[in-house]
Amino acid sequence: MLSLQVTTISLQNQDMQMKHQKELDTLRKESFKQISTYTSNLALLNSSDMTAGDPFAREFSVHDLDCFSLEQAISIYIPSASKGRLGIVWHDGLRQLGEELKWPWQTSSSRTNSFLKYLPKPLHNPGVSSDSRRRTLRNQPQSTEPSTRADFVLADYDRHIDLSRAVHDPLYALSPFFNLAVSSEMAVLDILDTKIREELNYSHLIGNNNPTLSNLLYHQQVLGRHIRNLKGTIGAIESLYERSIPGNTPNSDVRTPPTREVESILGDYRAALTYAETLAAECVQGMTITAHSATIRESEKAVVEAQSVTRLTKLAVFFVPLSFVASLFGMNVREVNPGSTPPFWSWAVASLAVGAITWALFRHDEIGELTGRAWKRCTGRMYRRRAGSDSLGPDPRV
Repeated sequence: MLSLQVTTISLQNQDMQMKHQKELDTLRKESFKQISTYTSNLALLNSSDMTAGDPFAREFSVHDLDCFSLEQAISIYIPSASKGRLGIVWHDGLRQLGEELKWPWQTSSSRTNSFLKYLPKPLHNPGVSSDSRRRTLRNQPQSTEPSTRADFVLADYDRHIDLSRAVHDPLYALSPFFNLAVSSEMAVLDILDTKIREELNYSHLIGNNNPTLSNLLYHQQVLGRHIRNLKGTIGAIESLYERSIPGNTPNSDVRTPPTREVESILGDYRAALTYAETLAAECVQGMTITAHSATIRESEKAVVEAQSVTRLTKLAVFFVPLSFVASLFGMNVREVNPGSTPPFWSWAVASLAVGAITWALFRHDEIGELTGRAWKRCTGRMYRRRAGSDSLGPDPRV
């Protein structure tokens, strides 16, 4: 059994006022819950909205408030037959005519079917995905239904495939489906590349007062899923090729080299795998930079707060003695108020004395250091005078 992942990209028109991080995080959280419930009901065959033959999605990714993708699969089984091989192909998205699509992300009024525009998956020629061109989403033809090229591949299968060769060469027979899958992979990787570059833009990192790791972490998780699927498909292609050639047996030392078609398909998938791994590494690097930037911002805030505390402490050194002396003179005791109000100059003298003591205690370390230096100079001067020298520098005779 072979499973090929096919991804459909969709655009959604949103109000510009809603395009901020909080709305995006909320949408991703809600979508994760919806797709989890959706897949659980499918696994238990317990969904009243699903009937036999309806399309379904296996994964759902929110790349932005106006862009998401849904992942489906083409399942292929090739048993041996009496005169060759038999191919059985299932696809998650083959839609019955006249039936409305019911997707979990269309339950909200802001995400109804009328707001969604699905991008068609381009037909792919082997050997061109390694030289992928960046595509502009807004300029691509769009549809209000998630279309797939799998049905067109099946309809025009005999026009692109030599049936006499396909009977004995399963990898050649499945090449249109491999080309379709790798083309959709390159399309979604281009989308992720665009989103990651937006997050790693210098002006975005510098100008964003509240940097977030959620976008890069989300993209990294999506890329991890695609990397696993690509590695699995590459292994399946290599295994299928070895089994399709009579000389390629596990115990044989002689290996038939891959054909040109096989090399083209493997080259496309390896290019897509390298592309995905590079984007994942950029996500890790971006998260490191963002984390360091957040740490630096917090350190700067801590320095500002420490400076504020220092200024408050200096003010307290001035006002606390005054408040203490005023409170002391306001006490109704015989030692302070023997029957007549003390003159103002006594309060001022007491405030200066208490303030001097407070300042000395506050600058205790600096005063001690200055006193130590003065003591060393005095003792050095006295030692040099005993030795018969009046110079203030070190004794040249020592």
